[in-house]
Amino acid sequence: MRGLRSVLNQFRYMKSNHLIVGGIFALGMGIFGVLGILNQVEAQAAIVRDCDNNAIMYCGAENAGEFKQKFEANAPGDLPAIYGHYWIPKDLQVVQGQSFKDGTVRVNGKVVATNAKSIGRQPIPGSRPISIAGKTYYETPNSAAFVTDGLPTMVALDAQGNFKYAVISGCGNPIYATPTPPTPPKPTPAYTCDLLSAQQTGTFSRRFKIDARASGGAEIVGYRIDFGDGTAPKDSTSSTIDYTYAKAGNYTVKSIVKVKVDGKVVEVPGDKCQAQVVIEQPAADYACTALDVVKRSGKTYDFTIRKTEKNAAYKGATVDFGDGTSETITGTTVSHTYTEVRDYTIVATLKFDVNGEVKDTKCQAKITATPCPTNPALPKDSPDCAECPYDSSLPKNSPDCKAPVTPAALPQTGPGELLMGGFGLASIITASSYYLASRRDLLATLLGK
Repeated sequence: MRGLRSVLNQFRYMKSNHLIVGGIFALGMGIFGVLGILNQVEAQAAIVRDCDNNAIMYCGAENAGEFKQKFEANAPGDLPAIYGHYWIPKDLQVVQGQSFKDGTVRVNGKVVATNAKSIGRQPIPGSRPISIAGKTYYETPNSAAFVTDGLPTMVALDAQGNFKYAVISGCGNPIYATPTPPTPPKPTPAYTCDLLSAQQTGTFSRRFKIDARASGGAEIVGYRIDFGDGTAPKDSTSSTIDYTYAKAGNYTVKSIVKVKVDGKVVEVPGDKCQAQVVIEQPAADYACTALDVVKRSGKTYDFTIRKTEKNAAYKGATVDFGDGTSETITGTTVSHTYTEVRDYTIVATLKFDVNGEVKDTKCQAKITATPCPTNPALPKDSPDCAECPYDSSLPKNSPDCKAPVTPAALPQTGPGELLMGGFGLASIITASSYYLASRRDLLATLLGK
């Protein structure tokens, strides 16, 4: 439909002869209606030359070559000034497009400018005068200047597709419009995994850092790393991942970047996102430094193992008590009660895991015990080991430890015994006499008073 309207619009500028316009219009309707002008491509529609007084370039120009020819032919005239005012050179670098009544300028159906105004020599309703090189011309919005929808137009664009200037083909009238920034092309997604680095944080520990990039609408959403030791790969949303290996070895570590592109997640490997990790086995240092013995009571003793371990794991010990018995422990302390009092040598055998291999080391202690002389089943320092005070060969708690019985004394009948007996009796009598005499003297004194 716009092809037909382009034809009609040419007559906007043919005001001098209405009969010619009517005849041409009727002829055009007959011919182009039959040939199907409605199917013509807008940008390639044949121009209808405008040869009236409003045309800036009389009868217009169909292409850049014709434009240059007329431009140079009119060098003494006003064309250089008019086109120079709108930065239009004589050597056009243009593409075919159309300018429309709605104020748009289009190329291949795409709007490259808006608010279009055409410049002519004659005033019409809606136009405003402008002065160029001392002469007056008229700038009119397309909505007022165009009778029909659109006109074939030569359009200049810059390298980025931005509108520069335009010239209506049929009349050479410049188009002044507001450039419409071209729609930026859809960015092309780009993403790479650039580097996998490993930093030692411990004997068997490493911190891995994945460097990756995504642009053009692509987005990094996660990471995956295979540590190369047979364990399951680890997923993470962080580009920094810590890991501790179980043992020494050489490991090839590989990483993958997860990128979201057009709503889908793709996995991005990379030759640069691999790393070799060497875990060296450190020297192990382990020993049993002492076996402490503390007597608890009687024949019971407490044993404590002292040890050192570096780069080795303690796995328990077996304690041989020296009496034909032993005990396996997981800790470092154990107690034992002996059945006999004698000397013993106690041996502790410690086990350590060194790089997955079990290693043994030993230490020992001695017990020196003296039996009770009277009861060998007891140690000498036992409270029950005291001697019988009546018989040193017996223990104090022996039922035979008894005090001896003293026999009763017989009567004495010898001369000495008789003499002593008489002396004692005389003494008693004498003492009694003195006592009685003293009582009498006391009584007499009391009565005399």
